[in-house]
Amino acid sequence: MRIPVCFSCDNKYVPHLGVSITSILKNKKEKDNLVFYVLDGGISDRNKEKLVSLKSIVDFEIKFVKVDNSIFSEIRVYGKDHITDASYYRLILPDVCNREDKIIYLDCDLVVRTSLCEMMAIDLKNYYIGAVPDTDFIEQKKRLNLKQYINSGILLVNALAWRRDNITAKVFSWAKNNKEMILYHDQDILNGSLEKDIKIISSVWNTQIPKIENRDTNFDKTLSDAKIIHYVAYKPWKGPLRFIPMEGLYFEYLDFTPWKNLKYKFKLKNKYANFRLFIKWLASVRNISKKYKVIQIFGKSVIKLKRKIYKG
Repeated sequence: MRIPVCFSCDNKYVPHLGVSITSILKNKKEKDNLVFYVLDGGISDRNKEKLVSLKSIVDFEIKFVKVDNSIFSEIRVYGKDHITDASYYRLILPDVCNREDKIIYLDCDLVVRTSLCEMMAIDLKNYYIGAVPDTDFIEQKKRLNLKQYINSGILLVNALAWRRDNITAKVFSWAKNNKEMILYHDQDILNGSLEKDIKIISSVWNTQIPKIENRDTNFDKTLSDAKIIHYVAYKPWKGPLRFIPMEGLYFEYLDFTPWKNLKYKFKLKNKYANFRLFIKWLASVRNISKKYKVIQIFGKSVIKLKRKIYKG
């Protein structure tokens, strides 16, 4: 089976892209014909060579597609998260990968645990994309007044229908007309413009690792069934590892990449993240409203009324 898989990446995220691709290669079936499209947000020639060198694991086809960033000038939203243009590339994916009828889009902060042939076989019918609800879907659908809200990090795209119905124009039009509502960039844009045209697929294809306080009682079972692990809240290369289940998978696949020497740097970042958590546990103060703040000492929290200070 031909399986076109698309990533969007800049030079900074290439090592994590390498891990994601490696996880796919390690779990492919013999008949899987993998074609990788990398929407290039400024990847160096050296890093491109390293990605191509992953063919030593198993053969595949890879295409680097340069995107004109100026086309996003009218819809680009700047926020505190310092999002890059590469995050918007998925909005034009069917147009730049115009030889494909169906494409799997994947973020770079994930590992795949199975062949993607089963995902590729999902019948989208007349839906433009197939996706999984975001872990924060209740809050976000309320904010945008939607009936559902999906995570855009993993998509099954009906590229043939998308091009046929000129959906790129519809998506860009919604983004221009609703710019003040956009908080989560491409994810808000896809949800807002295509709400009724998104097919909800099984969560096994996008098992998101949320913040620890947002995990339900079935989280362990959800993880065991997961076919794609998506590190949305904490990243294995810089987060506190005790909060990141399945973080070992990331480092397992990293060892098969040309960036395996970065493991020790990432582990150091993990220790620093743990140290910051420890300091925060010892003593921290944070505002929860204009009137109240939370003081935490040795893991115990106290809500306190702020005092107003008047200068004479």
